[in-house]
Amino acid sequence: VAIVEVRPPAASPLRVEVSTSPSAFRRAGAYGLSPIGSFADWKEEPEPSRRALDALAACVASEPPEALLSPTASPPGTPLTKPRLPLPLLGAALLLAVIGALVRFSPRRLAFAALAVVATLGLRRLLQPITFFHQNGQGAEWVRFAVQGDAGAYGPGYPELFGWIAARARRPDLVLIVGQELLAATAPLAVYALARALSLRRGVAIAAGLVVALDPVLMRTARSESYYASITALLFAAAAILVHTDRGRLRLLGALAAGLLVGQAARIHPVAWVACATVTLPLLCRPGRPRRRLARAAVATAIVGATSLLLALPSMRAALRSPLGDGFAQSRVVAVHAAPYVAALLLSAAVATALLGPGRALRGWALSLAVAAALASNQLAGNIAVVSASYLHLFLPAALGAALGIRLRGFALAVLALAALHGYRERAIVAPTTDNLELMWCLDWRESLPIGARVHALERAGQRTLLLPLPTRAAPLDGEITRPAFYYRSSLCASPEGAPLCQQFESRHTLRPVASRKLPSRPSASWLPLPPGEIEVGLFAIE
Repeated sequence: VAIVEVRPPAASPLRVEVSTSPSAFRRAGAYGLSPIGSFADWKEEPEPSRRALDALAACVASEPPEALLSPTASPPGTPLTKPRLPLPLLGAALLLAVIGALVRFSPRRLAFAALAVVATLGLRRLLQPITFFHQNGQGAEWVRFAVQGDAGAYGPGYPELFGWIAARARRPDLVLIVGQELLAATAPLAVYALARALSLRRGVAIAAGLVVALDPVLMRTARSESYYASITALLFAAAAILVHTDRGRLRLLGALAAGLLVGQAARIHPVAWVACATVTLPLLCRPGRPRRRLARAAVATAIVGATSLLLALPSMRAALRSPLGDGFAQSRVVAVHAAPYVAALLLSAAVATALLGPGRALRGWALSLAVAAALASNQLAGNIAVVSASYLHLFLPAALGAALGIRLRGFALAVLALAALHGYRERAIVAPTTDNLELMWCLDWRESLPIGARVHALERAGQRTLLLPLPTRAAPLDGEITRPAFYYRSSLCASPEGAPLCQQFESRHTLRPVASRKLPSRPSASWLPLPPGEIEVGLFAIE
């Protein structure tokens, strides 16, 4: 496999996987070409992208890429880039300076903070096992991004967070997940600080932290490789810092620290961008006159926005110029579908203004804007439920902060009760999918492979992918067999696209069963169904 980039004039670059796989998207002589990205229908893609693929196919057909794919070609011996120093350390250093020099936290409060993080870790470990989360069998690819120090057009934020530990670990996937688990465990503490800064009672603040700690979607992503957990934790921390430092000389330092965290979240993945823009909304719920609250929130928003854009703008421009940027054009369609919900929210806010007056209504507007932004920008609404819910949870720092700040008797408790009830119902949607489960099983059997063993597996069948978390990429089914060699029959072999390719390989070789497992049939993408019942996957030695 090799990845090349074609740069058509006046159009976004197109990255294409060139391989010897017979299941590639397009054939060019003895080679296959597969454009990298999410394409519902290639015929509907922009003409420059389609012409670029046609030109590359003609090039490969006329001049085979032996320098890239011949048996003597040497793979890269070093990561694409060195793991970067994680930018959150800058925000953390600034926050520690604020706390140490001005806020002067007592040892008792620091002990409470440490206890809250440890308690969150313990509860989540009791209730949620470690499992890959990413769709379409691509969870291991994000581990590879962290190890290589490069996530391509998605942004450098994820490798900046975890590359420095993953690149040095023998089992980088597990080390990365534990690192993310630690980061995600700070969210309940941030919620507690946010609630206390909004003048809520200590008991209500603790209850808010527990609701976030036990939320099934947040638990599911926290104990996985999913970037949703990292983004949510950074935005919770940013919202808590903003509200907690909204007084005196601390405002500027707090806004700068929050801007660093928001900028880091925006560098992880484009999916975070809209949620990042809502993180200052809880400031509208602080005590004080409406005009003064609006002015302070506007200043803080300007500082946070300028700081975060300074950090994230280069990666945002790169994402918009890549094939990922084509998906943003669909946001207008999503907004049209969400328009009735947004209109209802704005109408309710207008009614609140008439009934409650401008002071309390401003807090209602903050909540309405957070919810409206989540609904209008949710391009994942047609996906499986847990993926859509994970996106909506990115807006939880803004929405929960605004809701807790609405000063009506019993309203905060009602919000927490509804959140807990919603979390209870969410338990049904967080079950790991088939490919998530088999990637976790791979972590077990890969440790028993002999030194130098190669695993042959189907990694791509049509739009379906399954990338095994192995030290090196799995060998293609039509690749040369060098002993010791193994074959992995994955869930792709149960799909209509992959079954013929797997059967063809199995008919050509003598296979000895090594291990097998039956997994529940749960597709990870709504547009890629699997046969019902159970799917048997297995590892075989090639005799």
